[in-house]
Amino acid sequence: MKDAGFPIQWGPGRHGPGDNLFNYFIDPFGIVIEYTAEVEQVDESYVSNGPEYWKWPPGRSDQWGISAPPAAVLKEAQRRVLFAPA
Repeated sequence: MKDAGFPIQWGPGRHGPGDNLFNYFIDPFGIVIEYTAEVEQVDESYVSNGPEYWKWPPGRSDQWGISAPPAAVLKEAQRRVLFAPA
């Protein structure tokens, strides 16, 4: 995506509960695309946690904290996607 002229809008980073790596882009049609890998596999040994477990220091938007938080352009693109009940 980056080589095709679509810059990374958020990432690289690592999400919390899914523990997955991510990069977010906005495609030519204005739709948000997430490239992701290493999503946590959940089985009977998984110990669940509440929201407090995933609280990071101020200003950090993912586990690593190396990327800037999502930009306004990404948030706006996300809001344009409407979901309808099936």
